[in-house]
Amino acid sequence: MASDMQRSRSSTSKAERALATLVAACRDKASDLILIGGLVPPHLVPSVVPHQGTTDVDMLLRLELGIDRDDDDFAWLENALVESGFAAATQDGWRWRKMVDGQPVDIEFLCDVPDNRGRVVHLPGAEALGAMNVMGPAAAFVDATPTILGDADGTSISVNTMGLGSYVAAKASAIVGRGLDKDHYDFAFVIVNAEQHFPGEVGRAVADVVRRATFYDHDITRDIATAVKTFSPGSRFPAAENYARASREAGAEEDLVDLTNDARLAVARFGRDFDRALSASNTPRT
Repeated sequence: MASDMQRSRSSTSKAERALATLVAACRDKASDLILIGGLVPPHLVPSVVPHQGTTDVDMLLRLELGIDRDDDDFAWLENALVESGFAAATQDGWRWRKMVDGQPVDIEFLCDVPDNRGRVVHLPGAEALGAMNVMGPAAAFVDATPTILGDADGTSISVNTMGLGSYVAAKASAIVGRGLDKDHYDFAFVIVNAEQHFPGEVGRAVADVVRRATFYDHDITRDIATAVKTFSPGSRFPAAENYARASREAGAEEDLVDLTNDARLAVARFGRDFDRALSASNTPRT
């Protein structure tokens, strides 16, 4: 699958082009999509060394709860996928694929609801389309904003994109839920660069999301605390080392030790800023 290939600027460009075709086919319904995942970090923070990139596109869909879901209708999205050249890449329909210059690009659809965690939820009104139900990305419903993502054939692409606070919160849940090397890298990439360019802001942004978002059946503050601890020097997880290695692969010139320390210090500062911001708002942290 596309996610097995190396993340690079080239793969990122192809992912953006694939997304552009879907956004165009969605027409006035495109505003119902929220972009999350690997295409987002470069639009959240400035950086000297570019983000490592991505090979696929992650889209968050809003679903109603329980029986109210029957009122949803996602036929428009399935029709747009077919019109823009995608075909279902999984039997349960949460991953769709198209070829862009000989490279497969996947679009994965995600939702965040309390029933059927870790499973694919069939989307009402569609024949084959589903969404993988994961914990964390619902934070994007709080701070998503329209963002211009590159261009396709000279046409600008505007799509609702998760914000700084929801991205870091969702990545914390990803670290807790699956703990892939790329989750550590993405989490630290945003925090390190945010701390360099606007110190303290990422802690305040995440605290604001935690205050305002609905997380249903899990404690997002605990996920954030756990994710922060994975970067501590005594952690059994090589989170900071994962960030350092991926940063070197993306073009960073600092040595691995310095990059590792950068991640540890920035994430620790973020954790303290987040605690202070929550305390100031009288929001308890577990």
